[in-house]
Amino acid sequence: MTTKTDWLRTTLGDIVGDHKSLQTGPFGNQLKAADYVTSGIPVVMPRDLLGGTISQKKAARISVKKAQELPMHRLRDGDIILARRGEMGRCARVRPREAGWICGTGSLRIRPNGQIDGGFLTQYLRWSVTCEWLEDQAVGQTLPSLNTRILAKVPLSLPPIREQQRIAEILEATDGAIASTRQVVAQIERVRNGFLRQMLTRGSNSRCSELPGGQLVPTDWQVRTISSLCRMSNGHAFKAKDRSPKGWPIIRIRNLNGSRTFNYFSGHPSPRWIVNKGDLLFAWAGVKDSSFGPRIWSGPKGVLNQHIFRVEPHKHVVKEWLFEALRLITHKLEERAQGFKASLLHVRKADISEYRVPVPPLEVQKWISTQSQELARVARVEQSILDSLMRLKQGLAKDLFTGSVRTA
Repeated sequence: MTTKTDWLRTTLGDIVGDHKSLQTGPFGNQLKAADYVTSGIPVVMPRDLLGGTISQKKAARISVKKAQELPMHRLRDGDIILARRGEMGRCARVRPREAGWICGTGSLRIRPNGQIDGGFLTQYLRWSVTCEWLEDQAVGQTLPSLNTRILAKVPLSLPPIREQQRIAEILEATDGAIASTRQVVAQIERVRNGFLRQMLTRGSNSRCSELPGGQLVPTDWQVRTISSLCRMSNGHAFKAKDRSPKGWPIIRIRNLNGSRTFNYFSGHPSPRWIVNKGDLLFAWAGVKDSSFGPRIWSGPKGVLNQHIFRVEPHKHVVKEWLFEALRLITHKLEERAQGFKASLLHVRKADISEYRVPVPPLEVQKWISTQSQELARVARVEQSILDSLMRLKQGLAKDLFTGSVRTA
């Protein structure tokens, strides 16, 4: 049995040594929009980093010739890709099939050496404590981002290499269970979305009129802007100096995705910032297919951070129906935002508020909401299992990364 005295306290920059081991992805003048093609070498963007793995499902691509012009950004087996902006700690380890791909704009590449295990480092960067450290260090007000100087300063407490590998194996096994459960949740969601898409666009009335663009809408429905259905108010830009050990939980984008790790505010909040359980929220800056879009808040009463709208439905608008309507248009809003950042979506309030949607009568809204809630109940059962697994992993990570529990 080893003791924690054999652990090394260091920083990421010191442990990887060579400055070339920390590399920013290509800048805009190296990789332009015109360089992307329909087939070729995948370019790994932050949006491709899902659950600690790299997805090529929606990966952008460049030609082999263009990839050869970016040798310092070619990936090797064992490298780690970390998102520079958006959700901190979003990263994945490069596997053999991804060797030769390109580290994309908006990403950082880490090349571990023999002193630190790549699996251990990937898990460490995804650990909530490290994510909070990265958030505190990120520079920029509107879109905080990381650079190699910040990355080099990441504090590390390293056990011997064999114990690093065992820690990685334990946490990766938990990731496997999480991924399998997440697939079940996703399948239920696909069923729910298919049903609701039909109900939100055509309803139960067979008499329909056709809108420009070919959309069919029942004749007793209205077509209205989102702004005519609700009031949207932005959260507050809480700074590091505003945080306290206790007080009001600050609801950030990561909390909308299920994280119950909060910063706190002990001051006197404006009523506009206060969020109660069950309130409808909309993250207007975030990662496509992940943190962007509407949520019904299920956590504790707190105060709303910037980049999130609190959505208050007007009279004769059912909140649950509006939530589903916002979900339905989210992918179209994401398409509008693509030109802003490849890695982090960002839309204006007007992009949402002036969007036009078919609005059914109040009774139909209630019926759609009832069906939606039943489908959501089924999804929540699986989601609760997923949440339990994620809490288990957080507990394991804390015990293993602090040395409270040793693997040998």
